[in-house]
Amino acid sequence: MQDRTGKEPLLGDVAAGSDDDAARSGDAQLMTFLQMELFTGIEAVSPGAASSDEAGAGSVRGIGRLFSGRPGAGSPGACHGPEEHGAGGQDEPHEEMMARRWAPIVERMDQVWQEHGALLGLVDMACVGMFIFDPEAHLVFSNRFGERILATGDELKLGGGKLSATRADNVVRIGQLFTRMASAPLWTVGTTRIERSPASPYILMLTRCMLRRNEALVAFLSDIDQRAAVASEMLRELYGLGRAEAEIAGAMARGMDLEAIAEQRRTSVGTVRNQVKAIAAKMDCTRQSDIIRRVLSIPIMCHAPDGRRD
Repeated sequence: MQDRTGKEPLLGDVAAGSDDDAARSGDAQLMTFLQMELFTGIEAVSPGAASSDEAGAGSVRGIGRLFSGRPGAGSPGACHGPEEHGAGGQDEPHEEMMARRWAPIVERMDQVWQEHGALLGLVDMACVGMFIFDPEAHLVFSNRFGERILATGDELKLGGGKLSATRADNVVRIGQLFTRMASAPLWTVGTTRIERSPASPYILMLTRCMLRRNEALVAFLSDIDQRAAVASEMLRELYGLGRAEAEIAGAMARGMDLEAIAEQRRTSVGTVRNQVKAIAAKMDCTRQSDIIRRVLSIPIMCHAPDGRRD
């Protein structure tokens, strides 16, 4: 999980709590074992290789960094197992003993990393921006769709690590929403709109919640135009619409009236109206509002370019 603040990772505190906490997950137990057993071993193997993180190595933050990537070739986690003992019946060298102790841990860490990557891949396929903020409203995570929105600079942006906007009225709306949710009861949901021109506004939903033992602000950002565009591509397969019919249905879902659609398509309103009747018949709808609901109810997904996160 990306930590954009440079602070202690928000989701790294999964190992906190008492040792007799029966509700702990297997991963939390693994992290506790790492904390208790392995850092002392690392110091024993490389007593002179002090790092800048040495003071915090036994902290939750230090363990959290272990799960930010797979072990490198030069790290203690790169050991795959003990080597054969030397001749003469000598005691097992300390380095080999540590390699043997590390082997099942490295295997489990690799499994955790793969599970973590699979979950992020699933989150990245959602055509909705997902953001996690710390209690001070600093952004610590976003999925790929959210990253794209911020990268395009299409109204939303980051300022001082916090969500902001280009337009002054949107800055006010965002500030008011975060201020309101920061003191709201847990799981209370607040919403606001982020105006864009000429595109449809973003819809921003924010809630204060607990992620494991960590308090966080979680936001979802919906782009109606993007959703309608993706859904319109699926209408041809779902309902047998022609290309023009699917485009018109998608335009209706984005809030365009028949006159605007006709102008955009450089055709007459009568032609568009006849196409809407054909769309309604194929989709088994009686009103234009029914067509819009059908379009927006289609579950959609966005594919990550390479199926993975960096």
